[in-house]
Amino acid sequence: GVRVPPTIMVNATDDHTATVIWLHSLGEDTSSYLSLPQSLALPWCRFVIPGAPERPLALHGGIEQPAWFDMSRIEGEDQGVLQDDLQLQYSARRILELIESEAEQGISPQRIVIAGFGQGGVVALEAALECEQRVA
Repeated sequence: GVRVPPTIMVNATDDHTATVIWLHSLGEDTSSYLSLPQSLALPWCRFVIPGAPERPLALHGGIEQPAWFDMSRIEGEDQGVLQDDLQLQYSARRILELIESEAEQGISPQRIVIAGFGQGGVVALEAALECEQRVA
């Protein structure tokens, strides 16, 4: 199976009233965004930065790297195409579990932002669309 790296949590420095769940891009890991909380300076906000598992990526000839889902290349195109819908759904479910955990701690889903870059943005959108409650 794939190894899922630990999720980084950066707690609010003031009263925790909102959460940002940030998803990194293909080939990156959680360390790529450790400075994000300090850069945004939102003292009421907890930052949750999950990591994508290392998996063989068809787009790069089966080389393992952090990826939320597998992709392959369309002949003649510079962009990749989704290779495995189940991996995307699994990744989105991981994010939905994080949303549920934040809600259990008293954070309104409307005060939870799901965002990401590249593949992380795709997973953030999928999770937002699948979420039963409206998120920020």
